[in-house]
Amino acid sequence: GIILARVEKYDGAARQFELARKDHRDPYEVAFNLTLAYVKSRRYADAVRAARGYLSQGHKRAELYNLLSQAYEGNGQTVEAYGALRTATQIDPKDENNYLDLATLCVDHANYDLGLEIVSIGIRNIPQSDRLYFQRGALLAMKGQSAQAVVDFEAASKLAPDKSLAYAARGIVLLELGETSKAVALLRQRASASPDDYMVHYVLGEALNRSGPTTRSPEENEAIQSLERSVRLNPDFAASRAVLGKLLLRRNEVDRAITELEKALELDPQETSFLYQLAQAHRKKGNLERAKELFAKVDRVKSEERDKFMTRTLIRLVREGSK
Repeated sequence: GIILARVEKYDGAARQFELARKDHRDPYEVAFNLTLAYVKSRRYADAVRAARGYLSQGHKRAELYNLLSQAYEGNGQTVEAYGALRTATQIDPKDENNYLDLATLCVDHANYDLGLEIVSIGIRNIPQSDRLYFQRGALLAMKGQSAQAVVDFEAASKLAPDKSLAYAARGIVLLELGETSKAVALLRQRASASPDDYMVHYVLGEALNRSGPTTRSPEENEAIQSLERSVRLNPDFAASRAVLGKLLLRRNEVDRAITELEKALELDPQETSFLYQLAQAHRKKGNLERAKELFAKVDRVKSEERDKFMTRTLIRLVREGSK
């Protein structure tokens, strides 16, 4: 069964684990692997049944409750998913992963108050966890408590000075607070210390872009170079390509702008913040059908939805931090 699971033949693995249940000496191992195989093959209702079957016998295992929460969430049972993760935190209060997973679930459902409550309990139990301080900072920022968020991001950076996520997040919140020059200075320093971090280069490029550089100025050149580096480091990250495409269009480098913006749209079809620029670029090239199609999409997107930069980027960072 385990070998089959490794090569992602999860349905086959599930059948093997089902057979093993009857005579296996370690029922927990079989229950966990069976639940995992069901989750991986997206058979969420079966996964819920398998995990609950074992847990209903009075066993308490935090790892299985964590997996059960993934099954519940996949099955559309978000309230039960919260409950399973909360139980996992109670069984093993020193394991930061359960708090982080629960907070990430709260972020996905914009349930920021519950997320803050959970992460604060986690910090009381594990005061040295930089990841929990980072997560709490992100939740505070999403609630609009930006100054308090900066304090938590600073605490996360002190606890783990080698990690860049909290620096990137602090830069984003400083931009939101209108402290653009402070954000640029912080991110330049971090980009120099972590030259291979695509997220820091992305946020630096965005910060420089938001500082309103004149066309072909040293600041604009730096923004483009930083974003190009971010794209090289992670070609599948749509946000870097989107900002790069906008800057290239402003420079009238229309072909390169179209390439970057179309690729960004392909990577993240839900993103709407750059559709207007992509439509403009196609119109400039005379691709009128594509331009018309994109302008129609722009009209359908409410203006207030077009620029939720801080929340969108923090959600990306939270997902990155929970890996």
